[in-house]
Amino acid sequence: MLIEERLNKIVEIIRINDSARIEELAETLGVSRDTVRRDLIRLENEGVIKRTHGGAVLNDNRASIVFYDERKNQKLESKKAMGRCAAKLIKKDASVIFDASTTVEEVISFLDKKHIFAVTNSLTAATELTQLNDCTIAVLPGRLDHNHLYVTGSDTVQKLNQYNVDYLLLGVYAMDSGGIYTCSESEGAVKAKMLASALLIKSYLLKEGDQPEGSPGS
Repeated sequence: MLIEERLNKIVEIIRINDSARIEELAETLGVSRDTVRRDLIRLENEGVIKRTHGGAVLNDNRASIVFYDERKNQKLESKKAMGRCAAKLIKKDASVIFDASTTVEEVISFLDKKHIFAVTNSLTAATELTQLNDCTIAVLPGRLDHNHLYVTGSDTVQKLNQYNVDYLLLGVYAMDSGGIYTCSESEGAVKAKMLASALLIKSYLLKEGDQPEGSPGS
């Protein structure tokens, strides 16, 4: 079993049972307790779980994050207006990274006939992109977040090293003069690598209720 597959399985077990003990995980996965401990440390560092004495639970901070199905329908008219505006900024035959964001998804329907090359870590964005005419889609590998329907992790970050794109559509939870904010370290690592992949061209930060904020790479 590959590392990312094992990490996915650990998160799934904890999600289903609300918690898990190291001994149980080691037996279920057929690995040593030391391996499980290292995996739990990694998942805790990524903000996915919280280690307890002898086991782990899901990170309580994630409970405040609204899941995909609910987010999709929040401020829908505002998102559509942003999507229409952002789509006008993207030229024909461009390469574009689509971050996992319900706001970013609203850009897609306005990109028909632009013949873009799309890169995304979002399963729902990839599905939306299939509706465009003559759109080539690259879906990034990684560990699936079941609640938000996107992938993160080291495989996602590593694969992004292969891309230098014309545009990045980046969704953020919040931003201020100090920078942009995400709900976990692993998600932040992916967004940072996406920014690096488009740094020399053009990036657009999309936040609900705002107009697209363009930032030329610098």
